[in-house]
Amino acid sequence: MKKIVFILIIPLVFFAACTISTKISNQNLSDIYHKDGSFLHPKYLVYHTSDSVSELYFKIETAELLYAHEFGNSSTLYTARVKLNYQLFSGYDSKIIIDSASIFLSDSTRNAEMIGHVEIKIPFGKAYLLQLNLTDLNKHTTETSYENVYKTNHFDEQSFLLCEKNTGIPLFRNYLYNGESVSLKTNRTDCKTIFGRYYNRSFPSAAPPFAVMMNKPFHYKPDSLFSLQQNKNGDFTFTAKNFTSGFFNFAMDTTKKYGITLFGFDDDFPHLTTAKQLLDPLCYICTREEYKEISSDKNTKKAVDSFWLQLAGNPDRAKEIIRKYYNRVQDANIFFTSYLEGWKTDRGMIYLIYGQPNVVYRTENSESWVYGEENNMMSLTFTFVKVTNPFSENDYTLDRSSIYKISWYNTVDYWRQGKVYLQN
Repeated sequence: MKKIVFILIIPLVFFAACTISTKISNQNLSDIYHKDGSFLHPKYLVYHTSDSVSELYFKIETAELLYAHEFGNSSTLYTARVKLNYQLFSGYDSKIIIDSASIFLSDSTRNAEMIGHVEIKIPFGKAYLLQLNLTDLNKHTTETSYENVYKTNHFDEQSFLLCEKNTGIPLFRNYLYNGESVSLKTNRTDCKTIFGRYYNRSFPSAAPPFAVMMNKPFHYKPDSLFSLQQNKNGDFTFTAKNFTSGFFNFAMDTTKKYGITLFGFDDDFPHLTTAKQLLDPLCYICTREEYKEISSDKNTKKAVDSFWLQLAGNPDRAKEIIRKYYNRVQDANIFFTSYLEGWKTDRGMIYLIYGQPNVVYRTENSESWVYGEENNMMSLTFTFVKVTNPFSENDYTLDRSSIYKISWYNTVDYWRQGKVYLQN
């Protein structure tokens, strides 16, 4: 796919020392998990170039933009026009905007991606939050996203920039495909060697929300060690050979667990393309006997289809419920993937079975999801606590409770009646 790279150094408009009326931690952020309801799906990443400056990279799919004649003049080219506004906060509980600016982009080509970056002055020593508002100026729609900025040590993930090896274009993901070659950049001019650790680990899917969990300690001894030497371009190149599971951790200091971690999942992740990928997420709604029977069938795809057809009662209804269920699996992979696939996580499990929550509140260390009306005794609330994990900043665990047992079984039974559970 043809790509466009904008290198943007100075924002066009600058504001500072402003405030907002409501703290972000008190705002309903449920739209961040409403993929189908959004017209724009931008991707962002942050890379610290120094103790005082960081770069915000963005990727915009031009196929999602509206192309129109400028000022209604039919003699002009069809052009997409976009505004990207960022606001920097000290965290979700702050009303004070530390820094804010807007940049304006335009594109008259199609079948391309807008990829670029803007420099932001962010001092070392604290964590921050970026609120990002992307507006299609022709369509008059805005998508709001949030990016955490971690600038408390010199060795974490945002001290690395992961790029395609051949093009140098940033990769907006934390997983690699088998055989893929990438390059790593660092902000440390004195770093000539990067140390790699490979962990051949696999992890089970989440237990039901009422289950009593005994978390097993993680063994930090890697299965293999290696190193990458800086090349003449100042980068470090790496090829993920025979990489279908587990993860690589790359660090500048062998005494630190922090660094950038890249995970290995199935081909075409986060999408589902094999019968095995369709089978695994059934664990939440199958009985053990059903799951064992389907997985032992020589024709797994046919067995999965038969399972759904039996639940739905007819092919049309089965087709619809299959589409809904596996779309949620793929969305969960996009939203919640950490050291394991998104649908396997606690948040992914709840999202898959219950759907998009009606209300989402987020702080630095937790997320609260509400299904139903807020402050209604009949509503259901799940609280997820952020886990300190040197390999992922997207690891949250559910505060499990026996109060979820009846709701869980009722909702699973709803799926087993061939119905899509929807709260919205």
